[in-house]
Amino acid sequence: MPDSPHTESQPDGSPETGSAAWWRENLRKAEVPAEFSELPRRQRRRAEKHWRKARQEVRAKEMRRERTSAPTPLTIPVIAILLSAAVLGWVLFHPEKERPAPEAKPTPTASAPQGAAITTAPTPTPSAPAPSAAPAEPEAIARGFAEKYSTRYPYDDGTHRAAVNRASAYISPALALNLAQHDDRDFNQLVAAQATAAVPTRVDITAPDEKQRPSPDTTLRRWLQATIAVSVEGTTAYTYTRSLTVEISRAEIGDRWMVTRVVGLEE
Repeated sequence: MPDSPHTESQPDGSPETGSAAWWRENLRKAEVPAEFSELPRRQRRRAEKHWRKARQEVRAKEMRRERTSAPTPLTIPVIAILLSAAVLGWVLFHPEKERPAPEAKPTPTASAPQGAAITTAPTPTPSAPAPSAAPAEPEAIARGFAEKYSTRYPYDDGTHRAAVNRASAYISPALALNLAQHDDRDFNQLVAAQATAAVPTRVDITAPDEKQRPSPDTTLRRWLQATIAVSVEGTTAYTYTRSLTVEISRAEIGDRWMVTRVVGLEE
C-alpha cells in the first residue's frame, strides 16, 4: 500500500507544533490586548484597528519565512507583546490629526502678449534618500532615558508625566504607560521642597553587579546600571543621586533597542 501524503497534524487531529497550520491558528485566536480597555473609547477603537492591521502584516511576514524556518512556540508571546505595545504607544503618542483643507486652485492669469518670451522654472532634481541610522547601542539608550526622565520642572510640568513624555523616545510604549500610571517619589520631593528645576549634571552607565542584575544578559536583552547626579534649584538648592537598573531589549537582532523595565523607582 503506498504511503499516505505527509500532513501537518498530530494523531489527535490538532496541527503539529511549529507548522503553518499551527501558526495560523494561534494568530487567528489572538485576543485584543487587555491594556486597550483602559483607553478612551475613540482611542481604543483606533488601537484595535491598527492592532489588527499590524497582526495581519506580522502573519504575512512569518508565513513567508516558514519555508526556511518555522517559528518556535516562544515566538508567539514575544510577537504578541511587542505588537500590542507598539500599537498602544502609537495611539498614545500620535493623536489623530484633522484632515488638511484642500488647497485653493490658483486664479487664471492673463496670457502673455504675442511674441513675448515665456520662461519656465527649472524642474528640481530629486535628492538621494538619506541612509537610515543604525540602531543606537544599549548604553546610549540607557543614558538618553536617564537624562530625560530625571529632568524635572515641577511648576511647569504639573506632574511627573511630563518627564515620561520627554523620555518616550527611549522607552517602550508599555513602560511609558506603566510609569505614567504610577506616582513618582523624586517628583513629590521636589514639589515639597518648592523646587523650580532639577537637572542631571552627570550620568554614569556601568554594568550592574550580580546582586543588581535580575537575569543574565542575552543578544536580545541587556541590563545596565545608571547612576545620576541631579542638581536642584529652588528655595533651597541641593543635589541628590539616583541609581537605577534598566533593562534594554529588542525583538530581533538588528532591531532598535528600547528601555523596557526600570528597577529602583519608588512611589
